[in-house]
Amino acid sequence: MLLTSLPTGDASSGMIEPYRLHPNAIKALARCGQGYLLSDVGLAPVAYGMLPTLTAEYPLARKEGRGIRGPRVDKTFFVG
Repeated sequence: MLLTSLPTGDASSGMIEPYRLHPNAIKALARCGQGYLLSDVGLAPVAYGMLPTLTAEYPLARKEGRGIRGPRVDKTFFVG
């Protein structure tokens, strides 16, 4: 006789923490404009408004950058 099922006595007795928000609820959100807010009061769905695109119709002021330490990203470097 071949036994295909043996009791091993292995079991998980650890405490599990329930989801505050199920992953499927997160997956069901739209690509943008929707979310959930978790606060002391609880969990609430939110809808974020779309902001208009802001553009300046004038040249923006630039600082000189003298005496400033940093990667100097405004300079062009050639490696050759």
